[in-house]
This record gives sequence, structure tokens and C-alpha cells, in this order.
Amino acid sequence: ILFALMGTLSFIGLNLSCSAAKIKAPNASYYTLAEMSVPRAKKLVDIAVAVKCFGVGTSYFVVIGDLMPAVMQEFLPSHLKCGAWSDRHLWIFIFS
Repeated sequence: ILFALMGTLSFIGLNLSCSAAKIKAPNASYYTLAEMSVPRAKKLVDIAVAVKCFGVGTSYFVVIGDLMPAVMQEFLPSHLKCGAWSDRHLWIFIFS
């Protein structure tokens, strides 16, 4: 339920940002939208975007590290199942 709620809120936020960009400045960025809407908090918007990007990247690595060893154990022959191919650190390194 929390996942669906956060996805819905992200969708609404992105939709509002796109609508504001179309109305105010067609070639707008988050910085210009923040400058127009809340001029005193434009650095806060940059920090929020940076934190969100860091969170998305971290979750991407967690998912890759959790799933790729299991996927490789299903696809590899039995004599290669143990070892480096089932190490999550290897897959995080490969995808980074």
C-alpha cells in the first residue's frame, strides 16, 4: 500500500512539474521552476533532487545485488553455480 501511495505521489508531482514547465517556461529545469515558485528555497530543491537521485541509484544497486546471483544460479550449469558468479558484489561492480 505504501509503495502504491508513493508511486502515486511521485506521479502527481511529476505531472504538476510538467504542467508548470509548459505554462511558465517551455525550456525549464527544476532550478528555474523553483526560482519562479519559491525563490528563497531554490537550493533546497536542488538538494532534494540530489537526495532522490542518490536514493534511486542505491535502490538500483540493491535490486541488482539481490536478483542477479539468483538469476545466474538458474542459468549456469551446476559446476559453475558456486563461486564468483553468485557473488552480489561482482554484479554490483559490473552494473556500476
